[in-house]
Amino acid sequence: MINNEQYKEDIKDILNDAILERNKTFALEFQHLNLQNYYYKTDEAVAELDIESEIIDELIEDYVKQIMDAETQFINILNKLKHDQTLGNKLDFKELRELAHKNLGVARNLRIIDAQSFLTILMKEDNLEAIQQALSALVLSTVILKPEIAYNTMLNA
Repeated sequence: MINNEQYKEDIKDILNDAILERNKTFALEFQHLNLQNYYYKTDEAVAELDIESEIIDELIEDYVKQIMDAETQFINILNKLKHDQTLGNKLDFKELRELAHKNLGVARNLRIIDAQSFLTILMKEDNLEAIQQALSALVLSTVILKPEIAYNTMLNA
């Protein structure tokens, strides 16, 4: 069992690592999206949805769990697509796009701009490398939203 100090240190490390990797990824692969200085704030969702910030915060926690759980599904689908590509089979993106669409609705409702961008790429892109990059960026941005929730979800997966 992890002691409390180690747990806090792990959360701090996962957040710092995610921020560093996010900054690098956003500056290189996703510079065209102009997200380098984007960080989610609940204010927009609170104002537009007319919901208390505590409720938005709970919804964000649920969203983080949902994305962290979906990451494994995305990876499995992507691996199958890569395998099919290697075999020269026609690629069927339906399952990937359905999963992305499901998560995109939540990101839109909560006004999470970077997640919307990455999930849109997952829904529309046919290039497997670009899909992999978008998935990695989505997970990084999700970890930054709620690092403790993301960490706990990964531990319990």
